[in-house]
Amino acid sequence: MRLYELNKQLQQLSDLIESGEVTEESLADTIEGVEGMFDQKAESICYVIRNMEASADAVKAEEARLAKRRKQYLDGVERLKGYLKLSMVESGHKSVKSDLFTISLTPPPKVVEIDDERAIPDEYKTRTVIDSVDKKKVLAQLKDGAVIPGAHLGDGNYGLRIK
Repeated sequence: MRLYELNKQLQQLSDLIESGEVTEESLADTIEGVEGMFDQKAESICYVIRNMEASADAVKAEEARLAKRRKQYLDGVERLKGYLKLSMVESGHKSVKSDLFTISLTPPPKVVEIDDERAIPDEYKTRTVIDSVDKKKVLAQLKDGAVIPGAHLGDGNYGLRIK
């Protein structure tokens, strides 16, 4: 029997009590059995949750290990590219052709180098302003009874604690 079916059964028992169709003794026995089944099902669900959490942790650890390995490969690629580029520049080779690869140096692009940022006219500068609400501060004030336009206390989501 599934957990939601147990809830449904308890509701049906409640309806039978209200209608007076069930004796108190048979009702007590039935409720005790259903509640015991409910507790057992809830405990079984907690075992599954713990198992899934452990699996998720194992996957996370493997992701971290693989990400580290990936970074090692990419760092190696960058080192080899830098070595190849430096070698080509120093030796004067503009390109190298083989059956599988054509390697060529590209001319460096023009870049801006700022000598003194304060000397640059304002028309070449941009200003970035970001407004954000400090929700922790607003929550604290609302809990203390303050009225803040544009904000109110609401109910969050239920939490579930498994010890």
